[in-house]
Amino acid sequence: APAARGYDPVADRAQQLAMYATYIENKPSKRGDLFSPNSIRCYLEAAHAFGAYLTEIHYDQAFESVTYVELNAFCKAYYDAHSLGGIVTKQGNLRSFFTWLSDEFDVDNAYKHRKHWIYKRSQASPATLGDEFILDILKITSARSFESLRDNCIIRLFLLGPRLSEMTALQVSDIQLTGSDGPQVWFRPFK
Repeated sequence: APAARGYDPVADRAQQLAMYATYIENKPSKRGDLFSPNSIRCYLEAAHAFGAYLTEIHYDQAFESVTYVELNAFCKAYYDAHSLGGIVTKQGNLRSFFTWLSDEFDVDNAYKHRKHWIYKRSQASPATLGDEFILDILKITSARSFESLRDNCIIRLFLLGPRLSEMTALQVSDIQLTGSDGPQVWFRPFK
């Protein structure tokens, strides 16, 4: 339905963005603490970019009237002007905004509509080292000097595939060199 005479959708959306800003600044994260200023900035930038897009296309209603059609058009326009990584991030930051709109105004969540396009990064297989290359590296570090044993151990630990944070959290007590199952390393979850 067209907007009523005298109605200013841009001012209405600006008011809604201010309400969203207050909400996101006071909303606890999944961990229970408040979002960092950088996270808040990113969430608000995404909502403002969407609002600017609606103004650009002369959308004459408030945010709660947005459907998946307008959201898909914004995502396509943003993708065309930026990159896949840019739209994936912006789209992810809009999820919170559309959840807030749905809760605040009791409307359908356009982000969760089955026809909303979700842009995703491709899941290309990570590059791996070949078996021959790994054997050559281990052979180079097979001498009995302290440095060679240290380097051999570090390479073998990295071949297990831990995150860097798990590697740096390792303690001597996490490594068992003897036992019925052979040498073992326990990596602690680190967040």
